[in-house]
Amino acid sequence: MENNEVKLLGRVGKIDIEYKDSGSVITTLSLGVKNRKKEWDNFYITFFNTKNKDTAELLADQVKEGDYIRINGELTVDKFTPKNSDKAVYKTKIIGWGYKKVQWDEEKRTFVDEEEEPEQVEQ
Repeated sequence: MENNEVKLLGRVGKIDIEYKDSGSVITTLSLGVKNRKKEWDNFYITFFNTKNKDTAELLADQVKEGDYIRINGELTVDKFTPKNSDKAVYKTKIIGWGYKKVQWDEEKRTFVDEEEEPEQVEQ
């Protein structure tokens, strides 16, 4: 059996962070990804905070519109039946696990991961 994994690299569009009454945090962003025809396709990716990491909040704090990022995630399918309907509706979504900011390296002609700034040590 193969793993359900999505990897996308693109330009960040709209970012929306939502704080639920239950305490959960959800960040949704649109990611513009160039296709083979050099046109932009937009994908919407949803990130959640987990017990181990505040991924949704970190994303909303560290990434802004126009940034280029690489995301890892998985496809999920929601099944529901709308009111006054007998037919189920299936909706495919991308759930993000992690992300990394990238920048264009003109010399290499490719995107490379941004260097993380070293922590400052007070003396």
